[in-house]
Amino acid sequence: MRIEQAWLQTLPAQRWFAGKGRELAGVDVHPGPWFAGSGPRLAVRPETVVARYADGSREAYQAVSAYRPQAADAAAPGPVVELDDRPPALLVDATLDPEAFGLVLDALELGPEVARGEITPFPAEQSNSSVRIGTGALFKLFRRPDGPNREAELLAALRDSGVTPRLYATATTPDGTTWAIVMEFVDSTGDGWKLATRACAAGQDFRGPAADLGHALRNVHTLLQDAFGTTVRPGAEIADGMLARLDQVAAEAPEVAALADRIRPLYEALRDEQLDCQQLHGDFHLGQVLQRRDPSGWVLIDFEGEPLKTPAERREPDSVWRDVAGALRSFDYARSAHPDPAGAAARAWSAAARSAFLDGYLAGGEVPRATLAGYLIDKAVYEVRYELRNRPDWVGIPVGAIVDELDGVLDAPEPEEH
Repeated sequence: MRIEQAWLQTLPAQRWFAGKGRELAGVDVHPGPWFAGSGPRLAVRPETVVARYADGSREAYQAVSAYRPQAADAAAPGPVVELDDRPPALLVDATLDPEAFGLVLDALELGPEVARGEITPFPAEQSNSSVRIGTGALFKLFRRPDGPNREAELLAALRDSGVTPRLYATATTPDGTTWAIVMEFVDSTGDGWKLATRACAAGQDFRGPAADLGHALRNVHTLLQDAFGTTVRPGAEIADGMLARLDQVAAEAPEVAALADRIRPLYEALRDEQLDCQQLHGDFHLGQVLQRRDPSGWVLIDFEGEPLKTPAERREPDSVWRDVAGALRSFDYARSAHPDPAGAAARAWSAAARSAFLDGYLAGGEVPRATLAGYLIDKAVYEVRYELRNRPDWVGIPVGAIVDELDGVLDAPEPEEH
């Protein structure tokens, strides 16, 4: 079959394809040049796959494709494609084929700090595709590239910080679009979500790790401020964005619509402020941090920004309280692992972790309560929209949190023991 037919057949089955459930009208494929080392038995090249939908919209995806003439040689099954310049060949995802992936690494011309070794794909990843290189490096393929990549730029600025992975290489197209990076693979004891939920379920004190995480985030914010500077945005501009998001989510979620009149005054309170803004993590939560094994310490990962925002929106400077709110909301989400998530013990655990995180972040400074309250509610509203689209059974968590935030009960003091 032709390459367009092959991708039309295989694209809906890919984990990273975001158009599941939509009607595909066709697929266009724009191939890049063959990588060095490509030959009759194995040829590898980057391909931009454009999905055309029945409603007239389009989405572009990045692939790195391997072509083999014999199915028995392939690491994964795939369609047989008739290419203009080659005999019919089996189409294989090169990130799942160690031999093919070796040609990709050769093309990147990696330095001596990246030791070649066993190739280990991460097939469970959703929006991108990652491959572990040996024991110390990670290749990350951006499935939805759009110009220069924000994560690559931020990691480059934070390269020697110790609290982010080191960036080793960046792969770009001639027009400057970043389609992949190679960075440090962090040997960890687990991500923050795994560690926090385990502690919450067991009733274990998490205040120390939470405070350390707050300090690590403050360190990253300081380094980003030094690298990219700051700007001032009118509070009215921030409030308008929050109100627009509220209206969008309220139209989808009746639970949010019922609370909208209570939420709006919190956003309106930001109008008279002038907010110092800068580059941030942008989608900060417990799943975006790893506890390094040796030496111990938190490492922040995945600097792409909120999934539901456009690339331009992700690049806009914002208040550091956006990231802080993301962490506080994540500690509240961790209550879901407790045997009694709504009970006093789970709430006390969350309140203690949130307080410790803020102490670690502020290092004695003051919390701008009105600003933080607006960002906390905005984050919870965003979570409702995200859960509706991805995990409908979880919608009750952020909706309940909005009510709790409005009622001021999330950070109630821990009950005294008698």
